[in-house]
Formats: sequence, structure tokens, C-alpha cells
Amino acid sequence: MAGLNLQNLPEPTRKKIFILAVVLLMITIVGLWLITLNQSLKNQTPKKNQNLEILQNDLFNLFKSTGDGLGQIKNELSQEPKQNSTSSIEISPQDLEQLKQKIIENSNK
Repeated sequence: MAGLNLQNLPEPTRKKIFILAVVLLMITIVGLWLITLNQSLKNQTPKKNQNLEILQNDLFNLFKSTGDGLGQIKNELSQEPKQNSTSSIEISPQDLEQLKQKIIENSNK
């Protein structure tokens, strides 16, 4: 084989070759990483596994408490308008008449 001269190939073909090369390289890198990860996890001591379990439990508890807190906030926010809507303002008939007169006076000006 005299050699493959990529510069003489059409651009779409060069792009396909480039994409194929990148995909193969990424598959190789991820495969090697998975193999070494598997071996490093097997070599862990029980203490490290125990620490990992504690960390997982702590994260689970954190997410659970955050979710509970957000639920409480949501409930409080949904109840607030109901409390405000039950309150009413009491106006005496005399005050009501005074307000009517002021409105009439201001509309005439």
C-alpha cells in the first residue's frame, strides 16, 4: 500500500473518516477507563466501601430533606392567599358616606 493521501479525497469523505476516527478513539478511551475503574473498585478496602455507603446515605438524606422542605414551602405559599381572603375590612355607614362624598367631589373637579 503506497499510502492514503487524505488531502486528495473529497471533503465529505474526509469528514466521515475524521468522525470515524474520533468515535473509535473515544470508544477505546472509555473502554480502557471502564476496565481500570472496575479493577480499582475491586481493590478497594472495606473501609472505603463503607465510606461510600455513608456518602450515599448522606446524599439521599440531603435530597429527601430538601424535597420535604420544598413541599412545606409550597404548602405554606398555597395557604397564604386563603388566609388573606377570609379577612374583611369593616366600614361604618358614616365612613362609607364620607368616602362617597369625596369621590363625587373629586369627580366633579
